Formats: sequence, C-alpha cells, structure tokens
Amino acid sequence: MLAIRKDILYRYLCHAPMALALERAAESEIYRRFAIVPPVLDLGCGEGLFAEIVFTGDLDTGVEPDADEIRNARQRGNYRELIQTTGDQIPKPDGHYRTIISNSVLEHIPELEPVLREVHRLLHATGRFYFTVPSQYFDRYSWGHTLLAALGCQRAAAHYRGFHNTFWRHYHYYSLEGWIDVVRRGGFKVLDAFTFNPRTNCLLNDALAPLGFPGTIIKRRTGRWVLCPPLRAKLMKAVANMLQTRIDRSGPCPRGGLVFMALGKSGGKV
Repeated sequence: MLAIRKDILYRYLCHAPMALALERAAESEIYRRFAIVPPVLDLGCGEGLFAEIVFTGDLDTGVEPDADEIRNARQRGNYRELIQTTGDQIPKPDGHYRTIISNSVLEHIPELEPVLREVHRLLHATGRFYFTVPSQYFDRYSWGHTLLAALGCQRAAAHYRGFHNTFWRHYHYYSLEGWIDVVRRGGFKVLDAFTFNPRTNCLLNDALAPLGFPGTIIKRRTGRWVLCPPLRAKLMKAVANMLQTRIDRSGPCPRGGLVFMALGKSGGKV
C-alpha cells in the first residue's frame, strides 16, 4: 500500500504556483483517509508532479494524452510506465488495477461516458476509484462572480461564470448529487462522497491564480513551473506556514467547491 508524504503543501509550493499547491495539498489530505493499493493507475497524470510530491513510492501507470506532459512525467521518474493515450483507450486487461486515481481531470473531458466505461473495465472487482472534481459552487466561489452578485448584477454574474468555466475548460461541474448520479449510471457504487474546500479557500485560490500565469509560460518552455526550485524553497517556507491553516481546515464540509468520491465496482454492466 502506498503511503502519503508529509509537508505536502511546502513541497508543492517549491515546484508549483500557490493556487495549484493549495488545491493539490487539500486533495492529498483527503487521500490520507483511504488505502492506495497497487497496482495504481493515475488517469490524467499530467507532468507527474502530484505523484512525485504526494506518494512515497512509484505509481504503476500514468496515462496522459499530451505528449509534452508524458515527456515531463518521464523525466520525473515516478511511474513504472507512462502511456500516451486518451482515457477511453487504455491498453490494459480487464480488472487490472486495484486503485485508480484522477485529480481534477474528469471535468476537462467533454465526453465523460466513454472514460468512465474504460475505468469501470480496468478496475478490479474489489478495487477503488478515487477522484476530485468541481462542485456546482466552484465557479460561484470566484471573485468575479462574488463581486457582481453583491452588486445585484445577476445576469453579468452568470455570464462571468460561463467565462470562468470556459477559461478553465470545465465541461462538468455538478452538485454532489449530480456526480453521484453520473457515476452510478457508469456502473459504480458510491462508497464515500462529499464536498470539500470551503468558500474562503476557493476565493483565496482564485485570488492567487493570476500569480501563476508566469509559471504557465515557464512550463510551456521548460516543462517545469519554477526555474529555480532551491531558491523558491527558501522563499516559500514562510508562505507555507501562513497557508497551512487553510489545509488543516480543508476536510469535508457542506457546500464545498470541490467534490471527492470513492467508488467501487457495482458489478452491473455500463
């Protein structure tokens, strides 16, 4: 069974923008409650930073459609194998994985049903599928929507939510009940499901997000968010201490901006 490292927030801040570090650190705290049993599939592994920082051992398989991200993940070396493919076409036998994880990925996939069908096929009969996605509150917990709604500009606030989701390429952002309905129709049974990341955390993340744009440019050119991690590590110690209280309060909460789900295989066909 894979263990979760300590000091996730600080580790992430050394290598990624603050908003991303806060969200991933909150996710990692949730994962502490669940067993990560190999073999493990990371669906939408990206550059492999989550696997490198969060888990003490290598994950078995990382799947990612972007060739550049596969190359970045290979350089990090935290997967036993990496496969460049879409989530609905993974060349592995039925029931191969005991654990499948997917962090903030499913919301970016326009056609979700084929991916859930493939996950269902790959999951062992006693396996677990863990994922995080936005709730219906995520776009509302942004400063643009909050300010426009406070001014009574409801139509403008709705337009801003549309812009927000288009900018972040969010195709799916349902209520907790909505996500439960989606996965049950996909042949899964819900073992645990809750929202997390309260409104204050989401607003902080939204405020910090623009600070990550230079890192986005750097990543496109170098494959890394940060040019000099050792220097950033020195700068981020105080920041980590200030932000840690946010992570300490990032467990399950009502009306959270993010959804966590732990699923098993219902046995029914998709």
